[in-house]
Amino acid sequence: MTQRRPSLATVLYEWGRIGCIGFGGPPTHIKLLRDLCVHRRKWLTAVEFEDAVAACNLLPGPASTQLAIFCAWRQRGRPGALVGGVAFIVPGLIIILALATLFLASAPPRAILAAGAGAGSAVAAVAVHAAATLLPDSWRRVRPEGRVRRLRWAAYLVAGTASAALIGPWLVLVLLACGAIEIAARYDATRRTLLPPIPVLAAGGFAAGPLAALAWVAFKVGALSYGGGFVIIPLMQADAVNHYHWLSDAQFLNAVALGQITPGPVVQTVAVIGYAAAGIAGGVLAAAVAFSPSFAFILLGAHHFDRLRSNPTVRAFLDGAGPAAVGAIAGSAITLARSLTQPWQYAILGAAAITLLALRRGVVLTLLGAAATGIVLTTAGLPLPH
Repeated sequence: MTQRRPSLATVLYEWGRIGCIGFGGPPTHIKLLRDLCVHRRKWLTAVEFEDAVAACNLLPGPASTQLAIFCAWRQRGRPGALVGGVAFIVPGLIIILALATLFLASAPPRAILAAGAGAGSAVAAVAVHAAATLLPDSWRRVRPEGRVRRLRWAAYLVAGTASAALIGPWLVLVLLACGAIEIAARYDATRRTLLPPIPVLAAGGFAAGPLAALAWVAFKVGALSYGGGFVIIPLMQADAVNHYHWLSDAQFLNAVALGQITPGPVVQTVAVIGYAAAGIAGGVLAAAVAFSPSFAFILLGAHHFDRLRSNPTVRAFLDGAGPAAVGAIAGSAITLARSLTQPWQYAILGAAAITLLALRRGVVLTLLGAAATGIVLTTAGLPLPH
């Protein structure tokens, strides 16, 4: 039995608290929101909360952010969604922009460069860990469905991995294509309830001024990150490093690491890119644009979530795009590892992989350990990455 709805001040406090302590990415965010809404405050039943998790996982964009916005919407409608979503996002945004001013300064202290190089060395292992975490559930869903369906699942997985490693800027088109192929494969079962597929957005960007380009990159990050923030790493790297040259490869690794060690959603990595492109204003703009699709999905579509979950076309699309997204997360590790330039960074990468995959330690502690190792090794005389 649910309790009476909270005040907006309570939403601001509770969602802001989660935004401050939510280190560790989506699993931590989901646990904290479940503890708050189901166990402690009893605003939602366990079934209602699990339905919310499932519905948000059907949407492109950062699922845990959308879950936070949706849970706040369930309590206080659209005002609650806005207050709760902003309270969840802003603490991590402030921290990551503060760290960006240190790591991207014109002449940062050597210790800061060393810490960034160490943490950045471990980021590829974090991507593999993220993919390994998602893979069992994805396989479990398809395993009972027959040999042909399992072969398609494997093909989507390989396509996502290869596209992330080889054609980063066009990765989103591959994800959409996998979803469309799965819809076509199930056409007989879904033709009566077909919905138009999610619009395809060109991945190449446009040249209408630096802020417009930044807004376009941020929008792609927020609207097309199927399966989590790591899916759009190749796309962000292609835009921020190769196309617009806002960051070097080493700085981009730092940006991804900062997105992992700060509280709140991993997608806030885009704020570091925004800072590199246009200072604090650029960081705020990038974050605002990247999270705007998540707010729009909830504010405009939350009433239709039950119908969305039961629509076979939507389910088919996600069954195609989902394994491709998992593959893309694994493939992003290849592009991240290629950015390393020093032998000692590969040693840290190997140690991080063992720590995360074999010893099952947490991502935040692993990255902090890698940062500390980078400081120790460079202090001992090993060169910083160039």
